[in-house]
Amino acid sequence: MLAGLQASGVDRLDAEVRKLRERLAELDYLRSRADELRAENHLLLEAKHELEDQLTSRDRDVTSLAQLGAELARYKHLLQQSNEVMTGVFSVHFKPIRVLTDRASPEGKAVDSVR
Repeated sequence: MLAGLQASGVDRLDAEVRKLRERLAELDYLRSRADELRAENHLLLEAKHELEDQLTSRDRDVTSLAQLGAELARYKHLLQQSNEVMTGVFSVHFKPIRVLTDRASPEGKAVDSVR
């Protein structure tokens, strides 16, 4: 009977050792998976920082482009105003030039006159 108790105790211990080995294998797998996930997380964080830097740079570009657009619109407006002023100046100070066809210059060309 003692041999039967010892055999059942050994069987029980063998089963427990098998369970512990299975658990150890699971833990090893989980440890290696955690290491993989940490490495992947590190790569993702680096990519995130790089993309954030690019986004910041693009935001600066957009802001700069908007400022340049506003400046361009201002210069267009100033150019339009100066063109209007110049048109007014020319229309007030300079009378149209007419070519007189009834008189000819000594060289045989028509003479321009200002009225």
